[in-house]
Amino acid sequence: MSRATPRSVIIAGRHTSVSVEDEFWSGLREIARERGQTLQSLLGQLASRSKTTSLSAEIRLFVFRHFRKAVRANKGERA
Repeated sequence: MSRATPRSVIIAGRHTSVSVEDEFWSGLREIARERGQTLQSLLGQLASRSKTTSLSAEIRLFVFRHFRKAVRANKGERA
């Protein structure tokens, strides 16, 4: 896995930085495309619910859970 790369983003009109590995960033972009959302819009949603954790951690958990759910759905398991 790659090292966490800092990325500058704008969320709710404010500049901030998140550090996530390239694989998680690519997964987040893929999820945004699947949902017909912009990356910025999806990041805003994640930021609004990351009250107890960092945005970087929220991104990792969100991407992990999304793809875990997809794998389970393909196997016919409950998500």
